[in-house]
Amino acid sequence: MIAPARALLITMLLFGASSAQTEEELAQTAARAMQQHDYAAAENAYRQVLQLSPDVAEVHSNLGLACYSQKKLPCAEEALTRARKLAPGLFAPNFLLGEIRFQQGRYQEALGVLSQAVDIQPDHKEARKLYIATLVGLKQYDHALKEYNRTLEAHPNDADSYYGLGSVYLQIGQSVIQRLTNEPGYGALMTAQHYETSEEWRSMALDAYKDAIARLPSVPAIRVGYAKLEIAQKNWGAARKALNQELRLDPESYEARFQLARVVLAQGPAEDALQKLDEAVRIRPEFFRPLPDLAPGWTPAQRAAAETACANRQLGFATDYFFSAIAEANGHSGEAKKWAAKAEAARDEISATLKTRPAGSTEAEGVRLLNQKRYEQGLAILLPLARRTELRDETKLEIARALHFTRRPEEMLSLFTGKPPNRPEVNYLLGLSYKEVALEKLTHMVQLAPDSARTHQVLGDAYFAEERFEDAAGEYESAVQLEPGNQDLHFLLGSAHFKQAQFSLALECFNRTLHLDPLNAEAYLMQGDALVQLGETQEALAPLNRSLKLNPSLDRAHVLLGKVYSAQGKLDEALKHLEKGAVADKDGSVHYQLFMLYRKLNQPGKAATALHASQELRNAATPVVFAGPRNP
Repeated sequence: MIAPARALLITMLLFGASSAQTEEELAQTAARAMQQHDYAAAENAYRQVLQLSPDVAEVHSNLGLACYSQKKLPCAEEALTRARKLAPGLFAPNFLLGEIRFQQGRYQEALGVLSQAVDIQPDHKEARKLYIATLVGLKQYDHALKEYNRTLEAHPNDADSYYGLGSVYLQIGQSVIQRLTNEPGYGALMTAQHYETSEEWRSMALDAYKDAIARLPSVPAIRVGYAKLEIAQKNWGAARKALNQELRLDPESYEARFQLARVVLAQGPAEDALQKLDEAVRIRPEFFRPLPDLAPGWTPAQRAAAETACANRQLGFATDYFFSAIAEANGHSGEAKKWAAKAEAARDEISATLKTRPAGSTEAEGVRLLNQKRYEQGLAILLPLARRTELRDETKLEIARALHFTRRPEEMLSLFTGKPPNRPEVNYLLGLSYKEVALEKLTHMVQLAPDSARTHQVLGDAYFAEERFEDAAGEYESAVQLEPGNQDLHFLLGSAHFKQAQFSLALECFNRTLHLDPLNAEAYLMQGDALVQLGETQEALAPLNRSLKLNPSLDRAHVLLGKVYSAQGKLDEALKHLEKGAVADKDGSVHYQLFMLYRKLNQPGKAATALHASQELRNAATPVVFAGPRNP
């Protein structure tokens, strides 16, 4: 007689034996579980398969995928490593291991397995994309650029590759810019170019230009940039002095002559302005294609003086150009177009004559042509020489300037990337070229995928970073039209409008953002800021306080509340918020508000401390933004 316990055990064993799955059945179970996204069941089934056949690489690979799909990364990495050891030529273990290590920032470890994955399946786009991203993570930019270009050779319309190229060029350019901030004078030059478009910071831009001129006395065109700011403020004497200094540095400066002509038109005599224009066009007629705006806002007396000067001078480019500008100022657009056509014909005749002059083929002859602003002829001599022999550093600098002024950034990168001469100015021009090429690649990306909101956003982000806010707004607007329910796009569009002081438009965008995302603390902050800028300070209190309730770390909200309460005469409340917001002060503006507030509250010691901190922060606030290339 069999004991009851023994009988139960035998029954269980018999039942288990009859229900045990074969290796093939377990594999099918695992496959079905994966298809149904039941990754835990798949993992369990694959583990049972491995108990029966522990050395099957594909099963270890599938187990790794099941674990990865559950975000169980240690388990996934262990299984995938075992699969790769058993069968190094399998694609999936190499790719998935690379993805895990890339996500964890382990770029060096990711590189080897991703390189092998690409070797196994060269046409796998995701593997190649991740491989190149890993190169970027390792700052192996040259290698990454080669891989993107190799992808484009096979797939010329691959928008992702253009996005990658643009992003890499931006990163390289930024690294060049960062190095230049430590070079005497270039920090000041970048500050000047950063602030020159802002009326609020115009005085800082002028001071920065003066500093850059003093520190970089031999770099051309800086005085021209300074003079243009002084012209905008009608400081004719300061502009004239700077432009005459530029001509002593660079006697062939056509732009200095053009700006001097504008100064002379305001001060007289107009005959001298005509002479400067004729000199400028005979040096660089290309500068006048198209004809730049000569004298916006002419007074009747200035127009009359210009007409008298033209009447006493033989017709030619300068007089035709003057007559066109005078007719336009008088509202005679048809007459203005006729005179402009004559000026353009005279310009083109001068250009044709200059192009027919014979040129030699030596380095010295090429440099002579560049110094005469015959950039195209000089480069035609020097670029082939540079590819087959080592030129003097002074010659390389002249080549870099010429490529910059003729807007040939890709040739600049080809010539100087990895081997620039030890000249900060070349690196400066190289940084400008990286930025320009980056924007060109990102623009092409949008052309390839015009119906993608993401591509428009990426290009908008690039424009925004370069402070080209009008262009950024255009791209964000296109993205919003494609994805009207995307709250982030409305926020970005609002930010671009805000930066252009279009506060009503910005407010509409932030309102739409909050309609789509009622818990967006940043949107409440910007809504409040726009209301403050529009003078609706009482209405701004609610969104600003709401932003702090949602995110207490928004120091900018404290700054704005301090500004509102100060305007309302609630000085103690204003002080409380400004002191909290001061920790995030980057340019000294908050500490300056504190200085003013402490004075009103009769706290001279704290006022002096706040003013000193404001000055220190303002001096340290050196932006790293380059201006775009000039008109050639």
